[in-house]
Amino acid sequence: MTPLRLPLHRLRIEIPLVALACVAIGVAYIHSASFDPDKDVYRPFATRQVQYVAAALLAFLATVAVPRSFIVRHAWLLYAGALLALAGVHLVGGSATNGARSWYEIRSFKVQPSEFAKLAIICAVARTLMYRRDLATIRPFVSVAGVAGPPILLILLEPDLGTVLVFSPAILAMLFVAGASLRHFAALGGAAASAFAYAYAFRFDDYQRKRILVFLGLETDKLRAGYQTLQSRIAVGSGGLFGTGWGEGPQTQLHALPEAHTDFIFSVVAEEGGFVMAALLLASLLALLMLCLDVAWRTREPFGRLVATGVAASFAAQIFVNCGMTIGLTPVTGVTLPFVSYGGSSLVASFMAIGLVANIAMRPVATLAADFGEG
Repeated sequence: MTPLRLPLHRLRIEIPLVALACVAIGVAYIHSASFDPDKDVYRPFATRQVQYVAAALLAFLATVAVPRSFIVRHAWLLYAGALLALAGVHLVGGSATNGARSWYEIRSFKVQPSEFAKLAIICAVARTLMYRRDLATIRPFVSVAGVAGPPILLILLEPDLGTVLVFSPAILAMLFVAGASLRHFAALGGAAASAFAYAYAFRFDDYQRKRILVFLGLETDKLRAGYQTLQSRIAVGSGGLFGTGWGEGPQTQLHALPEAHTDFIFSVVAEEGGFVMAALLLASLLALLMLCLDVAWRTREPFGRLVATGVAASFAAQIFVNCGMTIGLTPVTGVTLPFVSYGGSSLVASFMAIGLVANIAMRPVATLAADFGEG
């Protein structure tokens, strides 16, 4: 058996380093947001996040080490596993959080399969599009819709609009980079709008509908449906240039800001670190996106280029939706800020995603056509 040889000299070490810088900022402000004034103690969220970081780094290294041909060869098996995991949430009774049945609860730990399903879907879509010669026709859109449709439906049934908002742009970006005809994007947009309308009418809970109405300005109940956005905007605005100081944010420390350590961690950073710290965090996340896109640009192998593009687009959408909802630009959907928000599933899946990108960077000229043909 040939020993595993990794071209470590090609490892883009700056990718995990920038991610770890974002994690460090996140852990600091997760700890600040975890203070319990009633008991005068810090809840152990930051300690758990550090444990999740250790697991995430192991997942990153494992993803880097796997040969890309193995990933391509087993893309459909990964996709099938993701579908089973998503279906299992409905069939075997997943754990419900904030109205969405999106989790498996294992003792004191929760696992969100949709976070890992995003990676499997990106790989499956890349496998579908690699080496295709019919990109000027509608057929690639039909094929991609057939791949992405079932998991999107299962996630909407949870219901989890936020996750769909995150990886839908990734699929569109992959189609664009693959060379799909632009005139067919309108048809895909129509299908997506129909799916959203169905979910809004028949699957969303009342609180989810009200959040969307608040975002559209059609709901004015700021003490209920609009409470989170209102408190978040107060927190962000009160931070000013340099912030109120770590552990000194009124909205955060008085628990006026809901879900401060998870969905609204950016509001904590902006309140206690001010514009300077918020800008530093956003610049770090932007640098990570640019590194992913640079890998996509440099690789000449279609599967790797598409996967790196999908990962970058997924991160970009997640950052935009999360930061946007803290200031009212997007509806509140429960989307975490990658590498910064508290949560094991999100953190491990995010490090696996950059592990895929690092894997591609280490093998930029891999040739898979002889093994996999037109896909």
